[in-house]
Amino acid sequence: MSTWKMVIRSGKELMQIQPLVQILQWLCMAGQSAAAAAVTWLTARLIGVLSGSSPAGAGWLLLFVEICGLLLFSELANSIFYYCMVCGDAAAARTLEQKLGKKAAALPLLVMEDEQVLNQLQRAKSSIEQGRFSELLLSVENLAAEGLKTLGLLAVLMAFHPALAAISMGSVLPRFVTRLLRGKEFYRLKRFQAPLERKREYLYGLFANPRAVREMRLYGTDGYLEKKLWAVRDERNRQVWEFRKKDVRSMTGCELICRGGYLGSILLTIWLAVEGQVDFGMAAAALGSFSAFQTSAGYFLVSLGRMPECVAFVSDYYSFMDLRETENGTEKFPADFDAITANQVCFSYPGAKAAALRSVTFSVRKNQTVAIVGENGSGKTTLARLLLGIYQPAGGEIRYGGQQLEQTDRNDFYGNVSVLLQDFVRYELSARENVGISRWEALEETAEIDELLERAGLADLAGSERREMVLGKEFGDRTLSGGQWQRLALARCMFRKGNILLLDEPTAALDPVAETEILNLFLELSRGKTAVIVSHRIGICRKVDRIIVMKDGQVAEMGNHETLLGMRGEYYRLYMAQRKWYAPEGRSSNGYEG
Repeated sequence: MSTWKMVIRSGKELMQIQPLVQILQWLCMAGQSAAAAAVTWLTARLIGVLSGSSPAGAGWLLLFVEICGLLLFSELANSIFYYCMVCGDAAAARTLEQKLGKKAAALPLLVMEDEQVLNQLQRAKSSIEQGRFSELLLSVENLAAEGLKTLGLLAVLMAFHPALAAISMGSVLPRFVTRLLRGKEFYRLKRFQAPLERKREYLYGLFANPRAVREMRLYGTDGYLEKKLWAVRDERNRQVWEFRKKDVRSMTGCELICRGGYLGSILLTIWLAVEGQVDFGMAAAALGSFSAFQTSAGYFLVSLGRMPECVAFVSDYYSFMDLRETENGTEKFPADFDAITANQVCFSYPGAKAAALRSVTFSVRKNQTVAIVGENGSGKTTLARLLLGIYQPAGGEIRYGGQQLEQTDRNDFYGNVSVLLQDFVRYELSARENVGISRWEALEETAEIDELLERAGLADLAGSERREMVLGKEFGDRTLSGGQWQRLALARCMFRKGNILLLDEPTAALDPVAETEILNLFLELSRGKTAVIVSHRIGICRKVDRIIVMKDGQVAEMGNHETLLGMRGEYYRLYMAQRKWYAPEGRSSNGYEG
């Protein structure tokens, strides 16, 4: 997108956020610009009247009052302009951050797992946090304001003598060229540093993470991580310092040229006055105009030169905002579906050489409990994400009843789904909020929340006072064990009241005994619902209706526990490897081992 198209796009967005503030800023800017040229012209007339070199058509007192009035107006307009800018900056940052967050939430999860997209997001966040939108708007406003001032002062100098205008103009051009080149180089530097910034934020965040700090102390790794953090910081600062040194050298040269032009303008004015080509009033006003012109022209050219830099940073925001979102279907979710069907489903991760899923086909009847098992890397979590619509199949289709998932309205679909993931969130909030947040509009349904807490084995968190107790170490006094957090997450999943339940490796961090307790509780709470359990452990498989065994991205076997053991295939191999973890139920230890 070209520079001016980006300027127009960002200008429209800021105008939509605070239209009155933007209009007031532009009016103040235009008033200041007109006042600057008028003051210069009136000053020349006043000096001419006082020196007697110009006819006293207007009294000197009236000219003096007009000049004072214009200066007062200019200061007032300037104050209003910057007040509006401060108010507008805060409102713009809030709105842009909200839009960026909504965009990130609307992108496919697969896209958000791409490192390049994460770098884009980092640069987009930086463009907001560092005020790049405001800088671009200010550059455009300065460009217009200083452009009007420069033209007005240039017209005044041209009226005095064309040579005065020429020498003044030539002295400020190097600033523009330098700022243009340096601005582009600075953007390239910040783009190059985006991964470095993410790494620095990650390392810095470790020192504020209680779990990471605990491990640092146990292993004594804090010194090592500090060195890595300082190394990243020093490398970042070194790159910025190298840029700043070049920048200072360039701008020093520009200032020398500018001062030389100012000195030349003074000498030229004195020569013109001696030769009688300008009167005393014009000469005096011209001397004041040179400095004002160089300041205005300098700001104008610097703003013009900075625009490509600001546009480059702002374009990072829009390049992220223009990413393609997950396409949402329009069909209502069929709550009366008879089965979940996967038909020849294929999927590959970007850049991966091998497909994650190949021709996966199966069917799960409504209200059936199914376990999807397999070793790590077999494709079961990928399959779960496809069933939830988080990923889109590269081939084949997933249907709920007769309706294709891609054609279903996502909000309507997720309203019927309850999920418990392996990396579930431990909310540092009250027990009531931890459970009720999955259906936050019903947070006041305390009787239902208490019932779920009790059924989940967390009766000590139920009750009017205990359910309001803040959990965790960050803000509260009540800490929970890993198993208790797991039960709390399960209660949250059940409070959702989805007709479809999915657990994706929720007990991977627990020992087999605790795992069995959690999964048995899940089976109890999921009666009368369609439930899918994804796990690399098989302890729960005796109690589910159907088992889907994944291997190398394909369905290796399907059936129930007894049938699959009798087949002595992949499931039998997994069972034999894990049998020591689980007590046999109603069968001798050598029932199928022989």
